[in-house]
Amino acid sequence: PATWSGVFDLIRKRFAATPDAKRRKFTASRFSFNTRAGRCAACEGLGVLRIGLHLLADVEVACSTCGGTRYTPEVRAVRLRGRTIADILSMDARQALAHFADDPPIAALLTPMVELGLGHLQLGQSSTTLSRGEAQRVKLATLMGQASNRPALLLMDEPDRGLHPIDVGRLLVSIDALVDAGHTVLAISHHRHLWAA
Repeated sequence: PATWSGVFDLIRKRFAATPDAKRRKFTASRFSFNTRAGRCAACEGLGVLRIGLHLLADVEVACSTCGGTRYTPEVRAVRLRGRTIADILSMDARQALAHFADDPPIAALLTPMVELGLGHLQLGQSSTTLSRGEAQRVKLATLMGQASNRPALLLMDEPDRGLHPIDVGRLLVSIDALVDAGHTVLAISHHRHLWAA
Protein backbone atom coordinates (compact mmCIF):
# COMPACT_ATOMS: atom_id res chain seq x y z
CA PRO A 1 0.00 0.00 0.00
CA ALA A 2 2.80 2.49 0.78
CA THR A 3 4.44 1.91 -2.59
CA TRP A 4 1.24 1.92 -4.65
CA SER A 5 -0.05 5.09 -3.02
CA GLY A 6 3.25 6.93 -3.39
CA VAL A 7 3.41 7.70 0.33
CA PHE A 8 6.56 5.56 0.65
CA ASP A 9 8.48 8.02 -1.56
CA LEU A 10 7.52 10.90 0.73
CA ILE A 11 8.35 8.98 3.90
CA ARG A 12 11.76 7.99 2.53
CA LYS A 13 12.46 11.66 1.69
CA ARG A 14 11.53 12.63 5.25
CA PHE A 15 13.97 10.04 6.60
CA ALA A 16 16.74 11.27 4.27
CA ALA A 17 16.20 14.83 5.56
CA THR A 18 16.86 13.88 9.20
CA PRO A 19 20.15 15.11 10.71
CA ASP A 20 21.26 11.52 11.38
CA ALA A 21 20.70 10.48 7.75
CA LYS A 22 22.51 13.57 6.47
CA ARG A 23 25.44 12.86 8.79
CA ARG A 24 25.62 9.31 7.42
CA LYS A 25 25.14 10.62 3.84
CA PHE A 26 22.02 8.47 3.35
CA THR A 27 19.77 9.45 0.45
CA ALA A 28 16.09 8.54 0.16
CA SER A 29 17.00 5.43 -1.85
CA ARG A 30 18.88 4.07 1.18
CA PHE A 31 15.51 3.72 2.94
CA SER A 32 14.09 1.42 0.26
CA PHE A 33 14.14 -2.33 0.82
CA ASN A 34 14.51 -2.69 -2.96
CA THR A 35 18.06 -1.31 -3.07
CA ARG A 36 21.19 -3.17 -2.02
CA ALA A 37 22.47 -0.30 0.06
CA GLY A 38 19.56 -0.34 2.52
CA ARG A 39 18.10 -3.81 2.47
CA CYS A 40 19.14 -6.81 4.52
CA ALA A 41 21.53 -8.92 2.46
CA ALA A 42 20.36 -12.21 3.97
CA CYS A 43 16.69 -11.92 2.91
CA GLU A 44 17.23 -9.35 0.12
CA GLY A 45 14.68 -7.01 1.67
CA LEU A 46 11.84 -9.54 1.89
CA GLY A 47 11.96 -9.85 5.68
CA VAL A 48 11.43 -13.61 5.36
CA LEU A 49 13.38 -16.63 4.22
CA ARG A 50 11.66 -19.33 2.19
CA ILE A 51 12.36 -22.92 3.14
CA GLY A 52 11.55 -25.55 0.53
CA LEU A 53 9.98 -28.69 1.94
CA HIS A 54 10.16 -30.76 -1.24
CA LEU A 55 6.70 -32.40 -1.35
CA LEU A 56 5.00 -29.76 0.79
CA ALA A 57 4.45 -26.07 0.23
CA ASP A 58 7.35 -23.74 1.02
CA VAL A 59 7.43 -22.24 4.49
CA GLU A 60 8.34 -18.62 5.20
CA VAL A 61 10.15 -17.74 8.41
CA ALA A 62 11.20 -14.31 9.63
CA CYS A 63 14.76 -13.48 8.64
CA SER A 64 17.02 -14.04 11.63
CA THR A 65 19.51 -11.43 10.42
CA CYS A 66 17.15 -8.43 10.30
CA GLY A 67 14.37 -9.83 12.49
CA GLY A 68 11.89 -9.47 9.61
CA THR A 69 12.45 -5.70 9.34
CA ARG A 70 13.97 -5.90 5.81
CA TYR A 71 16.71 -3.35 6.53
CA THR A 72 20.35 -3.19 7.59
CA PRO A 73 21.15 -2.15 11.18
CA GLU A 74 22.58 1.16 9.91
CA VAL A 75 19.30 2.08 8.22
CA ARG A 76 17.29 0.95 11.25
CA ALA A 77 19.39 3.25 13.44
CA VAL A 78 17.96 6.37 11.75
CA ARG A 79 14.79 7.64 13.38
CA LEU A 80 12.05 9.97 12.22
CA ARG A 81 9.71 11.18 14.95
CA GLY A 82 11.09 8.45 17.20
CA ARG A 83 10.41 5.62 14.71
CA THR A 84 12.57 3.64 12.31
CA ILE A 85 11.60 3.05 8.68
CA ALA A 86 10.68 -0.53 9.65
CA ASP A 87 8.44 0.80 12.44
CA ILE A 88 6.65 3.09 9.99
CA LEU A 89 6.10 0.27 7.46
CA SER A 90 4.64 -1.94 10.18
CA MET A 91 2.03 0.71 11.04
CA ASP A 92 -1.43 0.33 9.63
CA ALA A 93 -2.85 3.22 7.62
CA ARG A 94 -4.84 4.57 10.60
CA GLN A 95 -1.76 4.65 12.83
CA ALA A 96 0.35 6.21 10.09
CA LEU A 97 -2.27 8.91 9.48
CA ALA A 98 -2.26 9.80 13.18
CA HIS A 99 1.56 9.78 13.19
CA PHE A 100 1.81 12.07 10.13
CA ALA A 101 -1.35 14.14 10.71
CA ASP A 102 0.71 17.36 10.70
CA ASP A 103 2.43 16.52 7.40
CA PRO A 104 -0.17 17.51 4.76
CA PRO A 105 1.37 15.73 1.71
CA ILE A 106 1.61 12.41 3.57
CA ALA A 107 -1.77 12.84 5.27
CA ALA A 108 -3.38 13.60 1.89
CA LEU A 109 -2.31 10.17 0.60
CA LEU A 110 -3.24 8.26 3.76
CA THR A 111 -6.65 9.87 4.39
CA PRO A 112 -8.40 8.27 1.37
CA MET A 113 -7.10 4.85 2.40
CA VAL A 114 -8.68 5.22 5.83
CA GLU A 115 -11.87 6.70 4.34
CA LEU A 116 -12.19 3.71 2.00
CA GLY A 117 -12.03 1.25 4.92
CA LEU A 118 -8.38 0.30 4.37
CA GLY A 119 -7.15 1.63 7.70
CA HIS A 120 -6.28 -1.90 8.79
CA LEU A 121 -3.67 -2.44 6.05
CA GLN A 122 -0.03 -2.20 7.07
CA LEU A 123 1.90 0.27 4.94
CA GLY A 124 4.60 -2.29 4.17
CA GLN A 125 2.22 -5.21 3.62
CA SER A 126 3.06 -7.32 0.59
CA SER A 127 0.75 -6.57 -2.33
CA THR A 128 0.35 -10.32 -2.90
CA THR A 129 -1.54 -10.57 0.42
CA LEU A 130 -4.20 -8.05 -0.58
CA SER A 131 -7.58 -9.22 -1.76
CA ARG A 132 -8.70 -8.09 -5.19
CA GLY A 133 -11.12 -5.63 -3.62
CA GLU A 134 -8.43 -4.22 -1.31
CA ALA A 135 -6.05 -3.80 -4.23
CA GLN A 136 -8.70 -1.92 -6.22
CA ARG A 137 -9.47 0.34 -3.27
CA VAL A 138 -5.76 1.07 -2.69
CA LYS A 139 -5.54 2.18 -6.33
CA LEU A 140 -8.72 4.22 -5.89
CA ALA A 141 -7.32 5.84 -2.74
CA THR A 142 -4.15 6.66 -4.64
CA LEU A 143 -6.08 8.53 -7.30
CA MET A 144 -8.09 10.34 -4.63
CA GLY A 145 -4.94 11.37 -2.76
CA GLN A 146 -3.16 12.85 -5.76
CA ALA A 147 -3.86 16.31 -7.09
CA SER A 148 -4.52 15.86 -10.79
CA ASN A 149 -5.80 18.25 -13.40
CA ARG A 150 -6.51 15.49 -15.90
CA PRO A 151 -9.72 13.48 -15.68
CA ALA A 152 -9.34 9.72 -15.58
CA LEU A 153 -11.51 6.78 -16.59
CA LEU A 154 -11.75 4.19 -13.81
CA LEU A 155 -12.89 0.67 -14.68
CA MET A 156 -13.78 -1.28 -11.56
CA ASP A 157 -14.67 -4.96 -11.41
CA GLU A 158 -16.86 -5.65 -8.36
CA PRO A 159 -15.11 -3.12 -6.09
CA ASP A 160 -17.71 -3.90 -3.41
CA ARG A 161 -17.10 -7.65 -3.32
CA GLY A 162 -16.79 -8.94 0.22
CA LEU A 163 -17.32 -5.51 1.77
CA HIS A 164 -19.38 -4.81 4.84
CA PRO A 165 -22.35 -2.52 4.06
CA ILE A 166 -20.64 0.34 5.91
CA ASP A 167 -17.59 -0.04 3.64
CA VAL A 168 -19.86 -0.14 0.58
CA GLY A 169 -21.23 3.22 1.74
CA ARG A 170 -17.67 4.56 2.07
CA LEU A 171 -16.87 3.31 -1.41
CA LEU A 172 -19.93 5.05 -2.87
CA VAL A 173 -19.02 8.35 -1.20
CA SER A 174 -15.50 8.07 -2.65
CA ILE A 175 -16.78 7.24 -6.14
CA ASP A 176 -19.12 10.24 -5.97
CA ALA A 177 -16.18 12.46 -4.96
CA LEU A 178 -14.19 11.22 -7.96
CA VAL A 179 -17.10 11.91 -10.33
CA ASP A 180 -17.54 15.36 -8.80
CA ALA A 181 -13.83 15.97 -9.47
CA GLY A 182 -14.38 15.29 -13.19
CA HIS A 183 -13.44 11.60 -13.41
CA THR A 184 -15.57 8.88 -15.02
CA VAL A 185 -16.22 5.65 -13.13
CA LEU A 186 -17.49 2.46 -14.74
CA ALA A 187 -18.17 -0.22 -12.12
CA ILE A 188 -19.36 -3.76 -12.71
CA SER A 189 -21.18 -5.11 -9.67
CA HIS A 190 -23.81 -7.49 -8.38
CA HIS A 191 -24.53 -5.32 -5.34
CA ARG A 192 -27.90 -3.58 -5.35
CA HIS A 193 -26.57 -0.52 -3.47
CA LEU A 194 -24.01 0.09 -6.20
CA TRP A 195 -26.71 -0.35 -8.85
CA ALA A 196 -28.87 2.25 -7.11
CA ALA A 197 -25.98 4.71 -7.03
